[in-house]
Amino acid sequence: MKNSIGVSEYMLFTKAFSEIRDISSLGSIEKREENYEGIGSVDCSVFYPDPNLYEIETLKKRSWLGNNFALLKYFMQFKSKKKIEKKYNLLGR
Repeated sequence: MKNSIGVSEYMLFTKAFSEIRDISSLGSIEKREENYEGIGSVDCSVFYPDPNLYEIETLKKRSWLGNNFALLKYFMQFKSKKKIEKKYNLLGR
C-alpha cells in the first residue's frame, strides 16, 4: 500500500499498534490519517528517525512556501544511501 508520506525514512504505526505499545519513547511522533483504496481512512502515527524529515513533513501541511523551504534545507544536508546504511549499521547485509 502506498501512503502520502513524502520522505523515504520513517516508521508508520497504526492506531491499534500504538494502543498496545507505547511509541512515545521514540521521540517526535506525527499523528495523521492515511486513506487507502479499498480500506478507507486509517488513523496512524509516524516516527521520523531524522528530525529534519519530521520538519519536512510537518511544514508541508503549513504552506507551499514552507514545503519548498523544508525540501531545500533537506537536500542541502542530503545523505547518500551508503551513509544511511552506515548510520543504521546495514552495510554488508
